[in-house]
Amino acid sequence: MEFDYWNFSTRIFSLLAFRIWTLYFVYTKQLYHMKRISLLVIIVFTTLVSHSQTKIKLEEISQHIGDSVQVSGKIFSGKWLQGATNRPTLLNMGALYPNQLLTVVIWGKDRMNFDYPPDKELIGKEVRLTGKLELYNSKPQLVLYSQEQVAIESN
Repeated sequence: MEFDYWNFSTRIFSLLAFRIWTLYFVYTKQLYHMKRISLLVIIVFTTLVSHSQTKIKLEEISQHIGDSVQVSGKIFSGKWLQGATNRPTLLNMGALYPNQLLTVVIWGKDRMNFDYPPDKELIGKEVRLTGKLELYNSKPQLVLYSQEQVAIESN
């Protein structure tokens, strides 16, 4: 019996093509499921983070250092320190400096995330802020990274 190279190579090619198609199909299915699982994880994480803020009164600030909170109050004064390191915008909530109950900080690099100048637009307004409370020089502060953390409640 004579060996048929054409038949052999056709069978090998067919087997290789089938194997490649199978691997591709399995790989793309895995990618599809990995994408779905990743999306689900992102949605769950975002939901948990967005609902993890504790609504507190401005007077209770010192009891919630380190917590992610929502706090409402009036912005009494503010200043953009353009010449300082990191060019912070400082807003005083609850009273005028140095008696403020909360210092709100917006770093210079994050100021572009606001459609308005916060040191001018928010003065005298009741606002609701969302963020993590920290201590700086034994005083509570909240750092804002975007306009979405601020809701203007009234003038």
